[in-house]
Amino acid sequence: MSSTVSNEPPDEQTAQLYQALLDKAREYYDAGNFNECREQCFRILDHTELPRYTCIDTLHLLATVSYFNAAVEYLELAGALIDEADKVATSDMGQLLRQDNLDLTVAFERQKQVRMEEQKKKIAAEGKQEGQVAQATSSGSQVAEPAAGDESQKKAEGGASSREVGDDGGR
Repeated sequence: MSSTVSNEPPDEQTAQLYQALLDKAREYYDAGNFNECREQCFRILDHTELPRYTCIDTLHLLATVSYFNAAVEYLELAGALIDEADKVATSDMGQLLRQDNLDLTVAFERQKQVRMEEQKKKIAAEGKQEGQVAQATSSGSQVAEPAAGDESQKKAEGGASSREVGDDGGR
């Protein structure tokens, strides 16, 4: 990202240009084309003299289509830009963007907690399964392996079911 954030409000033509670019990114998002959305966000952020609120809005959208660590960085950058804008003048737009930033941060933290819990369950299930295999091996029994198409087993192991393939849930 090589953009220079502008403190000055954009002229009408510039504002319309950036709004059109951001609308295109949102169209990609709404259509489920997360990679295209991400690329469009990067193209927007590469513009010089990017209006501050457009930059913040673009970072918010980019966070929603990025992997967790990158998303957190984008939200932190957006928060810093909001803080900087508030030093110049507090506005309703700044308050709305601050609330959006907070809401996104909370949502990502919840997602992180859910993923950590799923990982703990997966590790516990693997340990239990290994214990059953070891016990069966020592007693001479055989443990039935799950069927290749068993969707519930794939979910328990953290894999995607066939319905989820292609879903960019880790955006």
